[in-house]
Amino acid sequence: MRKKLSGYSAIFRINVTPQNICMPRAYWSKTFPKSNFKSIFGLKISKLLSRVKRSVSKRLSHLGYLAGAREESARSLDRAVPGTILVLCYGNIYRSPFAANRLAALLVNTQWAVKSAGFFHKENRSCVNDMVELAKSYDVNLEDHRSKKVSTAALDEAELIVIMDSANRELLADFSDLAIGKVVWIAAYSNRIRADIQDPYGLSSRKLNQIVCQLNDGIETLASRLKLTNS
Repeated sequence: MRKKLSGYSAIFRINVTPQNICMPRAYWSKTFPKSNFKSIFGLKISKLLSRVKRSVSKRLSHLGYLAGAREESARSLDRAVPGTILVLCYGNIYRSPFAANRLAALLVNTQWAVKSAGFFHKENRSCVNDMVELAKSYDVNLEDHRSKKVSTAALDEAELIVIMDSANRELLADFSDLAIGKVVWIAAYSNRIRADIQDPYGLSSRKLNQIVCQLNDGIETLASRLKLTNS
């Protein structure tokens, strides 16, 4: 009886344990050959390096673009004398009305006057509720604002033309080369690596909040620079 039990136990250990608990070396060799490990690992490293390269290249491109925007803005400010500042964006219902009102408040008791306009053909549009409510946190009232389309006369009158992005500059170039000589990029004075302040139209409230914060950062710095010009 003991021999039978002992034999049965031995058979159980031999037949069950290796098959159900231990993975034979042959199984691993067939399922995960060394060549596959090398190729998979190499592919992942290659993809990672490509992603890093694109990211660095993109960042350097943005930095170069921003440097150009700052140079152009500096030239415009160096030539300017206190007068009218025209703040532009595409639709004149988000960025430019906020920037114009905020800038005007910061330049009170100076010789600078601030106006806003847009390139969109429809006029008399009001700001959306999200923008109106967000502006209040910066002591800016946009409830009575109505959009205006920029005119050649307004561009001629302006001493400085504040823009939000490269699209604004391209549209402005269609008017005249003289207008380009007055350009100031608002993002050139914000703590960003990009020269553009994104258009928040159709974006979430959270994104709108981020954009307005970036915009306000540039406005405050620009206002300080303009006060020096005014003195």
